[in-house]
Amino acid sequence: MSIVMRKFKLTMGDDIRTFESESPSDVLDHMREGNFCAPSNDSEFLRVAASLTNAWSGDTIRFNSKEDFAEDLMSAGFLKEITDESR
Repeated sequence: MSIVMRKFKLTMGDDIRTFESESPSDVLDHMREGNFCAPSNDSEFLRVAASLTNAWSGDTIRFNSKEDFAEDLMSAGFLKEITDESR
């Protein structure tokens, strides 16, 4: 069975990153890249990232799971799936 990789764009201010992943919930790993002071465990990083995103944008970002976190980032426009039609 082959793994289907999807392409995503993460926009946080002037920082725009694209990455390929099976799921948008993998965004957490890509947010950690280059962040030398990121908490090492997922639950703490989700809480901190959601809080900072809320403070910056005013959008409510849930941090109870990677899936909810990614869904809220997508709803707020920070995370988008790139398809052939959207290129």
